[in-house]
Amino acid sequence: DHAQGALDRGRKDAPVLGVYSEKSGKTHLALVDASGTILRCTTMQPSSDEMPAALDKFIGEDKPVVVALQADSPTRNHGQKIADLLKKGKQGARPVLVPVGVVRTMLREVARRMEESHLKHDERHALMLARFGHSPREAVLHTPHIARSFVANRSEVNQHRLDSFERFFVHSLLTGRGVDPNSAPLDELRLVPGLDERVVEVERSTGAFRSLEDLRLRLGLDGADWNAAACFLRIRSGEEPLDGRPLHPLYYSLVYELLEKAGLELASVLKEPKSIKDLDWESVLNESSWGPKVPQLVQRGLEKGTRRYRRSGRSFSKSGGRLESLEVGARLKGKVANVVEHGAFIDLGLRKDGFAHVSQLADQFVKDPSEVVSVGQEVEARVVSIDLEKQRFRVSLRSEESEGQDRKGGKGKGKGKGRGKERETRKPLPAHAKDMRPKSRPGGGRGGRDDGRRGGKKKDKISVGKDPQAGRWKEEIDPTNPFFEFFKEKGDS
Repeated sequence: DHAQGALDRGRKDAPVLGVYSEKSGKTHLALVDASGTILRCTTMQPSSDEMPAALDKFIGEDKPVVVALQADSPTRNHGQKIADLLKKGKQGARPVLVPVGVVRTMLREVARRMEESHLKHDERHALMLARFGHSPREAVLHTPHIARSFVANRSEVNQHRLDSFERFFVHSLLTGRGVDPNSAPLDELRLVPGLDERVVEVERSTGAFRSLEDLRLRLGLDGADWNAAACFLRIRSGEEPLDGRPLHPLYYSLVYELLEKAGLELASVLKEPKSIKDLDWESVLNESSWGPKVPQLVQRGLEKGTRRYRRSGRSFSKSGGRLESLEVGARLKGKVANVVEHGAFIDLGLRKDGFAHVSQLADQFVKDPSEVVSVGQEVEARVVSIDLEKQRFRVSLRSEESEGQDRKGGKGKGKGKGRGKERETRKPLPAHAKDMRPKSRPGGGRGGRDDGRRGGKKKDKISVGKDPQAGRWKEEIDPTNPFFEFFKEKGDS
C-alpha cells in the first residue's frame, strides 16, 4: 500500500524542483519543466545570507509546484529551508520526500540523455529527484526496480519473491489505470504483452487511434496477442465509449445485445453499472453458451476503474486491519472467537484471528483452555510473534511479569538451580542395588574424563619407542638446491 500510494501518481503539468544536500551543507538543485526536460542546475549554500536572492534568480518565472527532497538527514536539515521559501510563494510548492533507495536505483539504471552529458554526478542526483517528483508512475514503469526500494529489509527477502512482487506490482499499475496508446510513453507501451511499441509510435504519428478496433486493424493484431493487449489498452476519447472502461472488447457484443432487448441506452448503464445485473442474462447466456460468471465480469468492467489509493491512519477495524501494521508487543482488546484443545483464537478486529497457546492463556498452569477462557469473553492480548509469509500471528494473555520470571529461571524444575535441589532430595537406594544413575562429579559418571584433569584415574603412558622414519628426512634434501646452501651457511646465526 505504501508503494502504491507513492508510485501510482500521474504527471505534473508544471515545473518540479529536485533538491539534494551533502553533509557539508552544499545543496544541489535541478529544475525540470512540465514535460520533464531539464531546464538548469545549480549549487547553493543554504546558510548563506544571499541564498534567498540566488534562489529567486535561479527559479525565475518557472515556479515549481512540487519540491522533491531526498529522504535523508542532510537534505532535511539543509534542503528544507529552500522548500520553506518556495512554499511561501503564490502557488505554494508542495514538498515530497523521495526514498534514498529510489534515487540510487535511478542513478544506477537510468541512462544519461544528451542534455545530461555536461552534468556532474551530484547535479544529476538532483535531476533524478526532480524527474521522479514530476512523474512517479513513468519512473517506475521505466525502472521497475524502484518498487523494490519500498520493501523493508529487502536484503533478507528471497530474490524470487522480490521478482514476483515487482512483476505483479507493475502489472497492477497497468491494469488499474490502463494504457492509452495515443499518449503513453514507450516505457509503458513496452510492458503491454503482444504489442510492439515501435510500431505503435509510428502509427500514432500518422494519426490518433479512434478506437481499439481501429488500433487492431492498423497494427494487424489477432489471436492471442490481441486478447492479451486488449486487457491493458484504453482509449478514453475515442468513438467507442466502452474503450475507456476496463472491459475486454470480447464482451462488447454481449452488452449491446442486452441493451437492445431491454430497450436501454448505453449512457444509462455507464452511469449506473450495477443496473446491468437486472437485465435478461439467462436467455443471452443460453444462446451464446457463456459461463455464469460473465455478468459479474461485465459489471466490474463497466465501472470506471480503481480509485486512487488514499493513505489512512492505522486502523484495526474488521474491514481492513492488516498484519503488516501490527507490531510485536502491542496490546489490543478483543474477544475469544474459538476455544480448541491446545489453545484459543482471539478476534482482535483484524482479517485474521490471533492464536494464543494453552501455555499463554494464564499466569498459572492450564491443562484445559476452557477452564480459563470461553467464547465471547472480552480479553486484552499482547502480540508475541508475527508471520507475514503465512499471514498469522500469536498472542499471549499472560502478564509480562510472569514471563519475565520464566526467562530468569525463577519457576519450574528445568535446567539450572532447580536440578540441584532435586539431587539433594533423592531417595537412598537399598544395600543390594547398584547405583546406575549418571553422576556429574569430576572424574566419574557421564561426561567424566579419565585424563587426570577432572579428578579421574590417570592411565599409564605407553612407550612407543623411536620413530623409524626420523632419519629419512636428511636423505631427501637435495644438496644442489641454492636455498639449502644458503640456510646451511646461515645455520649458526
